[in-house]
Amino acid sequence: MTRSPAIIRRLWAFALALLVVTFMTVPGPAQAQDGMASLVADSIQVLGTDGLVAEGNVVVIFEGTRLTASR
Repeated sequence: MTRSPAIIRRLWAFALALLVVTFMTVPGPAQAQDGMASLVADSIQVLGTDGLVAEGNVVVIFEGTRLTASR
């Protein structure tokens, strides 16, 4: 069974994206962070003392790196 090149490219792109997300979520060694982060979103909910949920046009800027997401 042969697959079209477009399907193979999509599978490789999905696998690469999954790998990147996996490595982004793996915790590294604990380090003190001196810099301040900025968070902008349409809606922000604080979940007790240990979390928050930001939704809608989420932008986080930390040490010159910009992260955007919908949630």
